[in-house]
Amino acid sequence: MMEGDGADKQPEAVAVPAPGGDTAAAAAAAAVTSDADADAAAAKKKHVKYIERKDSASWVYSHWEPCSPEEDGAKRKYRCKYCLNVVYRHNVTRMRNHLLQCCLVTEEVKAKARECCDQISERK
Repeated sequence: MMEGDGADKQPEAVAVPAPGGDTAAAAAAAAVTSDADADAAAAKKKHVKYIERKDSASWVYSHWEPCSPEEDGAKRKYRCKYCLNVVYRHNVTRMRNHLLQCCLVTEEVKAKARECCDQISERK
């Protein structure tokens, strides 16, 4: 053998599965990979649901008008554009439920509110 650079080093051991051999190890490795993929898919799906919730709430504000423009954020109060006498503070659920019960709201708006209620109950 040669003396000097790297002659005394042992080769590194590399695990190579035997042909037709250990299928349990291969199945375990595939399961770990599929679990990681499933976790990533679930996280992405959760993120998409969150985006849908924000978008599904945004339609409600088109049927309400701010009472005073100087208030901003959570303290801002909104008035129903149809009956003009109901006021809520940034509560989308109550605002949507009012649209379902308000006698001056059109049927298209009530149908959209019912559809959103159904989608929310399906998520629960």
